[in-house]
Amino acid sequence: MVVPLTNGGLRLWLGLIAACLIWSLFEGPAGAFDGWTVGLNGYQPRREDAAYYETHARPALGEVRHTGSGSWLVETDLNTGLAEPRLVGLSNGRSIARANEALQAVHGRILQLERVRRRRLDQKYDLAVTPSTPTVTYFSPTTLSYVVRGEQLTGGTMRLPIVRGTTLDIERGTVSTIMPCHDKGPFFKLGSLLSVCDRTRLAMFRTLWLKEARKLQATAAQPGRVWNEDCRELTSTFIDIQDEELGHDFGFVFSLYLTPTGLAVHQEFTIFGSDDRCVLDPNSPFFPTVISWHKVAPLMNPGPLRDELLALP
Repeated sequence: MVVPLTNGGLRLWLGLIAACLIWSLFEGPAGAFDGWTVGLNGYQPRREDAAYYETHARPALGEVRHTGSGSWLVETDLNTGLAEPRLVGLSNGRSIARANEALQAVHGRILQLERVRRRRLDQKYDLAVTPSTPTVTYFSPTTLSYVVRGEQLTGGTMRLPIVRGTTLDIERGTVSTIMPCHDKGPFFKLGSLLSVCDRTRLAMFRTLWLKEARKLQATAAQPGRVWNEDCRELTSTFIDIQDEELGHDFGFVFSLYLTPTGLAVHQEFTIFGSDDRCVLDPNSPFFPTVISWHKVAPLMNPGPLRDELLALP
């Protein structure tokens, strides 16, 4: 892979160097840089994690939000500021007990990871992770999808942006985050919905992502504020950064979650101070890139969720 040393090329090469250094800070399976995702790669809710949250958290409930599919709120642990959504009710009247137990287990797992980070960084008072409030991006009677943004302290004053998309099967109480298909290579899947596990599918995904990212890069407006033009450039800069020759420890540089209009692909990997704002600001017009469900359809596995998403207007 040859990259000319333009501004984007310089960012790319610096990014490759930073990626190798950053990965050494984490322990866990290959597949992502961000500590939240490493902790949740392949994760399924466990009662022990839900019990951990019940024992250690100091929960505070946010405002109930109502939609046509039901209602939900954000629950925040006052000790750490880490927050996850909870369901309040579904419009079809079905039980939400299993879904909320799963969300509590995810919350418990995140709390445990925060405790490990603090111990590793010897942070007695400061948080190792500074999160934002979760944003629910898709909510139907069957599925809840949301994204949490934040920053992770890695030692000294350096902080890394982190983005975690999580999708919940409400009836089954199972969760999906981006995870590797194999031990090696840049192949990934999102639960049972999406499989990009060979070179043909990977090329198709990258082509779709790059096309939509460039369209967003060219057309995104900046209402109400002046955005650094570097944010616009970053929309497509790192899409082809990951490849087989980089080794099995080179993690994904994006997160995935559902929206009513398509699959959200949210860039995670930034290395300069001003870049963090591009990725983490929920009002950013440049992130995520959304690929319509009909364009993603060839990469989706047959099943009820695929049918539901393809039936959306």
